[in-house]
Amino acid sequence: MKKRVNLSIIALLVVAIFITISYVNPAFASRAIKPEVLLAKSDSDDEYRNEAGIREIYKVLQILRDEYISEVDTNSLMRGALKGIKDYLKLKRQDVSGLKDPILDERTPEANLRAFGKEYNKILMIYGGEFNEQVIVDAALKGMAKVIQKTYDDPYTVAMDKKEFHILQEQLNSRGFSGIGIFMEMDRKAKKKLMVVEPIEGTPAYKAGLKPGDYILRINGVSTRGMSMDSASSRIRGAIGSEVILTIRRRNVKSPFDVKIKRKNIVVSSLKQKLIGNIGYIRLRFFGQTTKGEFENALIKLHRGGAKALVLDLRNNGGGYIRAAVYVCSHFVDPETVITSVVNYRKGNRDANKSYDYNRETLPLVILVNEYSASASEITAGCMQDLGKGVLIGAKTFGKGSVQTIYPVKGGGAIKYTSAHYLTPKGRDINKKGINPDIKVKMDPIYMGGKKDIQLQKALRYLKRKMSRK
Repeated sequence: MKKRVNLSIIALLVVAIFITISYVNPAFASRAIKPEVLLAKSDSDDEYRNEAGIREIYKVLQILRDEYISEVDTNSLMRGALKGIKDYLKLKRQDVSGLKDPILDERTPEANLRAFGKEYNKILMIYGGEFNEQVIVDAALKGMAKVIQKTYDDPYTVAMDKKEFHILQEQLNSRGFSGIGIFMEMDRKAKKKLMVVEPIEGTPAYKAGLKPGDYILRINGVSTRGMSMDSASSRIRGAIGSEVILTIRRRNVKSPFDVKIKRKNIVVSSLKQKLIGNIGYIRLRFFGQTTKGEFENALIKLHRGGAKALVLDLRNNGGGYIRAAVYVCSHFVDPETVITSVVNYRKGNRDANKSYDYNRETLPLVILVNEYSASASEITAGCMQDLGKGVLIGAKTFGKGSVQTIYPVKGGGAIKYTSAHYLTPKGRDINKKGINPDIKVKMDPIYMGGKKDIQLQKALRYLKRKMSRK
């Protein structure tokens, strides 16, 4: 039985990925349309050369139809799958004039499914000798995902091939990988240009002089205009010791310039901690598999160092595993406290995620947030704010309150789709709204960690005043 994974936003090692993750138990094979109906053939139909591929497409089709947060049109998904295949074949300079769209709205669902299957089989017979069937399946799934993206303005529903899914797994699980070490995001304020949110200290990108706010115009000469985050991340990565050339546009620099960076193995922990005087500071980069243990160890070290207050810095943190956010929040609230609820309005489902039994942290707490704090970061910030456990300082958060589920498909890829929204303890749905901080301090993210980091300075002053009153 395959695992499906739910995701909250996550800013990770090479790319900022806005998602929320938890594990759920799928059982699609036995529900709704049966495989024998999906693969039903008349006497005149050609036999399927390989049923595995078409079965996997049908499973994803069924998952999106049954589990996506909004109702989706099955015919549109099938059309999208066929278009995805055609687009791939065109990209490979293949003649697709003989392929047609057999999906008609007036057909019954079963008839349309059979028509789709026949066209898919035809594609295999024509192009199967030239292309591995897995790339055809991947193209079909990407085509379905694009229908969701366009119809529901949902950039978080995506299909990943084996390589792209492997990259995501490496990032979430803090595994080492070959890259340059930057957080990236599509800047919504600049026509979704690919922007460096932050180079990671000590990495090749950091040493090469990349700065927050740099726009990446080209990767090895290929324009990033219209390029997906997955594609950009894949292009930036490569073999250890190889080089990548990024064309950069930087504010206050007249002309774009090239930066040549040698790739190396990148291993980044989900957080770092330090003492600033007697104030403990934890910079949480993302909510990954290792965050639970790392956060506990960070608190222990800060207490041993004499910390009298805490700053939890969630700026530029795009999220990650829901359960990691619950672990972090559990240190500040009573056991069995609702941290967040995951809801699917379409299906009427509501599942509460409650805190674990940890020793409760009582030191004064400030949570730093900005416009790139998203998903699991917003779960944490919203929980602390709703329950009065900490003061939020900084800028309004991203506003990504949707939950994505990952369904791994045969062949190594996966489909990631929006399956729910999460709510704060007081029931706030912050999707596309964000969370307003208690104390607003506007600051360009490029100044994070430097002498002009006025958000951190404000947090330290606030905590010092609070400690002086005791």
